This record gives sequence, C-alpha cells and structure tokens, in this order.
Amino acid sequence: MSVTDVSERPVALQFLLTALTGADPRATAENMREGDWEQLLAHAHRHRVSVLLQQALARYGLLENRSPDIRTALTASARRATFLGLEQHHALSEIVGRFNADATPLMLLKGAHLAHTVYQQPACREMVDLDLLVRAEDMPRAIGLLEELRFVPTADYALDTELAFSQHITPFRRGRVTVELHWRLHLNEQPHHTPLDSIWQRAEPIRVKTLDTLGLGREDLIIHLCVHAASKHTLTVGLRPLLDVRAAVGRGGISWRLLLQRCDDWHARRPVALVLLVTHRLLGLEIPGRVERALNAFCDQGVVAAACERAVTLQPTMVPPIYARWAAGRATADAVWASLACHLSRTTTAHEYGLSTRSPVVPLLFVPRLVALLGRHGLRAARWILTQSAEKDAARDQDRLTQWLHHVERSSSA
Repeated sequence: MSVTDVSERPVALQFLLTALTGADPRATAENMREGDWEQLLAHAHRHRVSVLLQQALARYGLLENRSPDIRTALTASARRATFLGLEQHHALSEIVGRFNADATPLMLLKGAHLAHTVYQQPACREMVDLDLLVRAEDMPRAIGLLEELRFVPTADYALDTELAFSQHITPFRRGRVTVELHWRLHLNEQPHHTPLDSIWQRAEPIRVKTLDTLGLGREDLIIHLCVHAASKHTLTVGLRPLLDVRAAVGRGGISWRLLLQRCDDWHARRPVALVLLVTHRLLGLEIPGRVERALNAFCDQGVVAAACERAVTLQPTMVPPIYARWAAGRATADAVWASLACHLSRTTTAHEYGLSTRSPVVPLLFVPRLVALLGRHGLRAARWILTQSAEKDAARDQDRLTQWLHHVERSSSA
C-alpha cells in the first residue's frame, strides 16, 4: 500500500497519514463523523504526533467547525507535548553548555538531534527522553556533569556492569526530563557493527540555541534511525520513527551512494531498506528510482507489507525474544536453557540489582533472580504452551521479522 491508496484504511487513519505527509486532508475530513475525530485524536496521541496534527488542522482551517470537546482535547494534548518539549529543550541547552565548558565531546541522537535540525520547532518532535552519545572513556566524567546539573539516576547501577550489559546507563532524570547517556548505538545481541570512530569523525555541527554541539552525519543519522526502528523495535512504535526518517531525508544533502555504502559498513542493509520502503509507502518518502530498485532487491515485499501494518496499527507490542521463538516453534530445549543462562548470567544479575559485576554478593543473588524470573514469566509461559492467542500470533510475526532482519546481517558480515 502506498500513500496514494490510504483509502483502504479506516477514515481516521486515512486523515492522519494524509495530514502527516503535508497533503490537503480536507476531502477526507468531509467523510468523518464525531467518533472518527475522537479516533483521530487517540491515534495522534499514541503515535506522539499531536503537535503536528494540530498544525495541520490549523493550516487547512479544520479546527473551527469541530465540537468544543474535540478542540479542547486536541489543544490540551498538543499543549502538554509542547510544554514538555520546552522543558527538554531548556535542559538540553544546559547540558550542551556544561559539556562544552568541560570540553567533553557530546553528540545528540534521535529526537534530540532531529528537534534542532529538521523540525520547524523543537516541540514538533515529541520525545520520551533525550538520547546523548559520549565516548566510553568519557562516561564517568559525563555522569558527573549530569549530576552537577541535578540529574539523578532512576535506579541503582554500577558503571562497569552497565558498560558490559547495555548501550546506555540507567536513565537520569530531573523533574519531567529524562536523559539516556549512550556510549554505543546498539545492543551486543543485535547483528550490527557500528563504526564508532568513523561516526565521530563524520559528526556534523548542530546549534542548540546559541551553543554548538555535534550530531550524526546525515547518512549515519538515517541508518541509525532505521536500525533503531527495525532491529530494536520491529516497527512497533508507530509513525514517529518514519516521520523522523522522512524529515531527515527531506532536508536534503543526502548522498544515496554513500548511504548504501555505509549500510554495508553498519551491516544494516535490510533494516535500512525496510524502513525506507515502509516510509515511502505510508508517508510518501521520495526515493530516486535507482535507489528504490536497490532497496527492493534487499527486501521481501511480504515483509514490507507486514511492517507497514505494524507501524500503522501500533500492534503488536514487543514480546521477549524467547516468547517469539516459542510462538514460532523454534524454542528448543537448548534455546530455553540458553535464554535462562543469559538471564542468570553474572552481568545480567548484577545489572538487575544495580551491582558491580565484581561484587561478591552477585552469586548469592542467582536463586532470588531465578525465583523472580519464574514469578514474572512462569504463568505467562504456561498460558503460551496451553493456549492459542492473538498475542501468540503477533509474537510469531515478530519472530519472522527478526529472523528475516538478522539472517542477512550474519551473512553480510561473514
């Protein structure tokens, strides 16, 4: 399905997809009833595009004739997003200023980058948190700088454990603003290779208010957005990541030749091709014909169609990989034991309890950790074995997509 045949979707989604592409949605609005407008607001909230929707409605004069309830609900939703965006923008300027004063290199990721480069106003890019990248050797100093700005960790942690376990430390928070400090761009189990030294060398300057900082180079930015949406979230977080990709490509300055070449450097052909093609179908992303042909050569069209549906419906939510393998009939005894061993490893247990991996207490926590895992997952696992459910069907789809993504990455990296 392309942006030109959204008529196959419910009218509220038709309107949202049309409005987000910048096209005139007034013809669709004529077919909408009060319940459809309520559904539209719900979709906008779930996809985190309330501010963009309000702007589109105002641009085409579609707010005046709406009921007071609809206008009030939309205004309230957009206002909440705007106020949070302003708080985040102010906090980010403080962080950039403090890191600059300390001469600690800092790079903005995802929403923090996009809000200051491709969107008209920072509040247009609704964010859950601020994602920032520092070099691994700078992490202790970076944490200290955040603490100087009165950010506090949301959970206990040990830095050596976090460096071994994840790609970012536990989030830090001040008021309503949350910050995630990254030192790499993907998890160990994801089959991608992030050339961090090259990424730092290719970083581009960004201005936050009057302050200079860094962001990913244009091709690296698009690859990272695509990998994050596909490999981490399997297209289950809605239209927001696709809008980011569309905006990042749309600002120009992209070398498609370099983009395809760097996909190989990242071992990320399929996630990039998938997200670009989904964005093309749903939001009208303009892709040169020769590039589109190259992307289609990397992709199974059935996977593209299924990914479009996942992005639009925001269903299903992600489930643990072992459940997805179980639903797909691939949860062998070896796979189950491997998953259990991973969850009971010294690093994972230390991470769960906020301890250093070197702590002598960690081995004493293996049994409590096992009991906690059985309590959290035992009943759900039993239900999955004994019954059929929509969640199980969705998990099977997730597993198929994950296997499709990872298969090529393993072969291309060989």
